[in-house]
Amino acid sequence: MITLVCKKATSVKHLTSEGMYEEILPGVDLHYTLQSQRLKENIRLKTAQAAEQELIFHLRYTDMEMKKEEDGSLGLYSENQRIFWFDKPYVYDAKGCVSQEVELLIEAEEGGCKVTVKAEKEWLLADDRSYPIIIDPMTETSKTKTNIEDTYIFTGGTDSSADPSSVYAYGSFVAGKSTALGN
Repeated sequence: MITLVCKKATSVKHLTSEGMYEEILPGVDLHYTLQSQRLKENIRLKTAQAAEQELIFHLRYTDMEMKKEEDGSLGLYSENQRIFWFDKPYVYDAKGCVSQEVELLIEAEEGGCKVTVKAEKEWLLADDRSYPIIIDPMTETSKTKTNIEDTYIFTGGTDSSADPSSVYAYGSFVAGKSTALGN
């Protein structure tokens, strides 16, 4: 599990925030971009040796079920309603060559599941491949307000005299509904 922690108040420009986790495995970086209801994740393979590693993520949740969808994406369900999903990823190299041959494999575990990101090795290790290679999955939440609990966006900090054009997050990014903004 990856947890982002802010040490101080942060102004989020245009409601987008980014984070980089370097060398999560030898030659592998994770780059995250948070945009509204989407979390954009790029898995960066910096070398051919990095491309030979297995990419496994352990997801923890309770009272939900992860299911593989017909289109190759994964959906996280609560009470038979999809509340979160991972789009089927694709992969591209530094020259812009693209492959759709990427699969998300799931295996149930106690308290969640294991997701293996499996890109076609022959494509990854081809002689004409140019590194870095990016595996490009995206996650998204359900946009129904009944699936958003205990979250909000607030502007201007903690008092009414603060700059209303800035959005602040203390400790974590928060998103949701604000009656003060008419939404």
